[in-house]
Amino acid sequence: MDFYVNTRILNVRIVQGAIVAAAIGIVLLASGDDAALALILGAIGAACVAAFEIFYIRRYITRITRDGSGWVMSTLSAFGERHVRFDPAQVRFGNEIEQHVRFGDVNYHFPLYVAGRRFVLDTTPPVQFDLQALQRAMRS
Repeated sequence: MDFYVNTRILNVRIVQGAIVAAAIGIVLLASGDDAALALILGAIGAACVAAFEIFYIRRYITRITRDGSGWVMSTLSAFGERHVRFDPAQVRFGNEIEQHVRFGDVNYHFPLYVAGRRFVLDTTPPVQFDLQALQRAMRS
């Protein structure tokens, strides 16, 4: 049974694509002028892509479900999704965060901690999310 489904995955994938394209584009532009500069910029670009993957993509929750074997959290990965089983006794929710972004838009998310590791539970509309229902289900 799904307790949380994130419908805004495409937004994160667009940002991911822009970061990768920028890293490749900068290297291609620099490679015509100076190979050493292209190598340095390539290393910086690769570090930015890796950091986005490690510190955001893999912590961005796309789905929380419960099946016959227990609880499963799906997060994004470089080219798809990964599925992580977790013990609901190790889950702690932070307070909802309101983040003002471009053009007056507002994004909302909860930090969700599983065994001390922080994940992002995006609750920006049109995502439908009932924190109390999920907490009740995890206690039962």
